[in-house]
Amino acid sequence: MEGLQNDRNDREDKNESPQADFPGEEIQGEVFQAKETGDEGFAPEKPRMSLGKKIIIAVVALIVVIGAVIGGVFMYINSTTIGMDQAVQVALADAGVAMQDVAAIKSEFEWDDGLKKYEVEFYANNLEYSYEIDAETGRVIAFEID
Repeated sequence: MEGLQNDRNDREDKNESPQADFPGEEIQGEVFQAKETGDEGFAPEKPRMSLGKKIIIAVVALIVVIGAVIGGVFMYINSTTIGMDQAVQVALADAGVAMQDVAAIKSEFEWDDGLKKYEVEFYANNLEYSYEIDAETGRVIAFEID
């Protein structure tokens, strides 16, 4: 800075017309457009984000979106269904079988042609029972006894 001031003073002593020392500087004492910082005299340009960081941010954002979608699907399924335990109880009641008489039981949730249902299979009294229970209403859709 001192060198610039001396240069300005030398010009004034020689009655030379003043010139701007920085782009945008006005000699009459108005505001500078450029910021003075460090030895270079101007603020350095902001560093740009690297490609690697951009990719990491995009991957994290994608994971968050996928997680939200999957969470929304599970919330939808759970909020509009009777629940697997209740589906098992409906099948047992329809078959007239008590839980203590069941040797093995298997149940799972399925979407079949837009219909949400539970498939419940169990063994009791030397028979195999197979039920389809509507997951929204809890009514028996189909059953088979072998």
